[in-house]
Amino acid sequence: MRQVLGEFDPSMKVYSLDEACVNIGVYVSLRLQGKEHSDIVKLLTENQKSKDAGKTFEDTGEGSLIDKPLASYPPHVVLEAVAEVVQEMRQRVFEATGGLTCSAGLAPNFMLAKIASDRNKPNGQLVVGPNHEDVLEFLHPLSTRTVGGVGRVTEKMLHALGVASVRDLYEQRATVQVAFKPATANFLLRTSLGCSSHESQDDDDDDSIGRKGINRERTFASGRSCSEINDNLETIARKLASDMLAKNLFGSYDYAQGEAAYL
Repeated sequence: MRQVLGEFDPSMKVYSLDEACVNIGVYVSLRLQGKEHSDIVKLLTENQKSKDAGKTFEDTGEGSLIDKPLASYPPHVVLEAVAEVVQEMRQRVFEATGGLTCSAGLAPNFMLAKIASDRNKPNGQLVVGPNHEDVLEFLHPLSTRTVGGVGRVTEKMLHALGVASVRDLYEQRATVQVAFKPATANFLLRTSLGCSSHESQDDDDDDSIGRKGINRERTFASGRSCSEINDNLETIARKLASDMLAKNLFGSYDYAQGEAAYL
């Protein structure tokens, strides 16, 4: 799956085993220029290698990767092209994995795309328009719990203030500003405007608000003994503990909610 998605965006962000954020802006631009998939993949791969080497296409004399930016096309043309590209992406995942379906959300930022991807699971896609009016039309009717980062405790606090939907969150922003700590209030108010928390973070910072966990993964072959699996789990747990220590994260357990978390 990651190999397929990487063809559309070599620098994609992977947030968990089954979730990734793919910026397809450059791919769609090249598609609208009439280029085929294989040619686009080659260009994107070469461009990524140049970036990894600290260079750009301009530095290497290759010229600009994109001749015509998306903003120069009519909005409906871009939206149609984006929907077509994502449909093709999902089909390629289906074929490469032997039948694995996936849902996708297409939106101006990560938060909106994640919410949109949940709307047509397990095998569909939803497009949120690029205009601010499109964003609010999609977001405001939703419950606050729909937004990643709003858990049960926060939801209960918001309900106590009479806030049930994202529209309520916006309309009662003054109350929210006073009732919550500055960081939480800022997150909630940005959410009410459709602004992803990722937009205020550095692209290389994987500890942004949108991240829900830190993990280590291992695929086990069938037929392994319990002792072998336990030994492997011990190794994985130690590596995870090392990762958390490096990021200054400490585990905790919420006995009231019955949920593990990291701080």
